[in-house]
Amino acid sequence: YTNIANFIVRTAAMVPADKYAWQPTPEVRSFARLFAHITDDNNGACAALAGVTPAPARMDMGDLGRGHARSCFQRSATRASRATG
Repeated sequence: YTNIANFIVRTAAMVPADKYAWQPTPEVRSFARLFAHITDDNNGACAALAGVTPAPARMDMGDLGRGHARSCFQRSATRASRATG
């Protein structure tokens, strides 16, 4: 998991801030929503593994700025590392 999380963090850092809201078509998630979706999966799975209720609030409800999306993902990765020990 750590290797994949590191790839995601590095990828999020490579996307320019002005491109986070970009999406190729209306049916495809923007970069920000993609990172938020990954964050939601981390949070939901790890909350279940750790017995945390309620799970953290969902992030994939709209476009987030680069800094917020990255910090939310990093918190979810930390949560995942703790839950999977």
